Amino acid sequence: MEAAHHEVAQGQHEFDFEYSGALRTADDRAIGRRALVHGRDPRPRASRELPGTLGEALDRLDADQVIRDALGDYVFRHYVEAKRAERDEYRTQVSDWEVDRYLDQF
Repeated sequence: MEAAHHEVAQGQHEFDFEYSGALRTADDRAIGRRALVHGRDPRPRASRELPGTLGEALDRLDADQVIRDALGDYVFRHYVEAKRAERDEYRTQVSDWEVDRYLDQF
């Protein structure tokens, strides 16, 4: 992960993954390749809505056959596993805001 920063509301964070550009490029190429073969974008329109959490995004990624095909099963599985482990590790961290807000209350 390149960076994580707080967004608009408390508990809302944005993650900047180091390889997100490469994944986006692989995704675009795979979609383009499939569009040439099938004559359309092979993904259902519902997948265009943004996920609400990183966990939901990883669930959608795990179900995305276009990305799986583009990266290959081995790389894909290890990438998803690594991102789930990273998310789980992040969830156990206590932020400075939480320390400042709650430490004196308990």
